Amino acid sequence: MGAATGAESWRSACKAIGVPPRRCCALVVTAGALQTALKAGLYCVAVPDIYSEFQDFAGADMVLDSLKDFRVAALHDIMYGCAFR
Repeated sequence: MGAATGAESWRSACKAIGVPPRRCCALVVTAGALQTALKAGLYCVAVPDIYSEFQDFAGADMVLDSLKDFRVAALHDIMYGCAFR
């Protein structure tokens, strides 16, 4: 899957739920998925697994060791705390 194809998939998913990409958050496991979601304009939370933990997740809004570490308040601060995204 190329970056444009992946980005378009993210945009299509946002359109299907009726929410603009700038108001959506992607949960990703791989750096490739992160890059396509960022290209589509989504916020991104990366949760690498044992197969992707060595990948570069630069650009993610949040990188977690586990979904147990996820806090809605932290995501809210990221998504609504900055007027420039």
